[in-house]
Amino acid sequence: MELTELNKISFDIAELATPLIGISIAMLFGFALKDLITNTIYGVKFICAEHWAAGQEVILEGKKARIIKVGFYETVFQVECPNGAVLWRYISNTNLANIDIARVIRESNE
Repeated sequence: MELTELNKISFDIAELATPLIGISIAMLFGFALKDLITNTIYGVKFICAEHWAAGQEVILEGKKARIIKVGFYETVFQVECPNGAVLWRYISNTNLANIDIARVIRESNE
């Protein structure tokens, strides 16, 4: 094989690979942008809901918690564990629809 034939073959491969690489990069950015937009929409919905606000006491998956911050991408909860430990849970706003969360209206005096 001569050098000119190798150059032609490498040029043909580059011609075929360039659009595939471009399409792959565009798809990666598209999926990342979709996730960002989805989380932002859920965040805005959660922020605009009158019954959810920072400082609000909630029951999060059966544990007493407090909403620390409602962001556009994620919401932060402070969870009190039975052993006295305090944890901060960072939950993506798209996952809030799948999590058992209830607002504490008032605590019983028992």
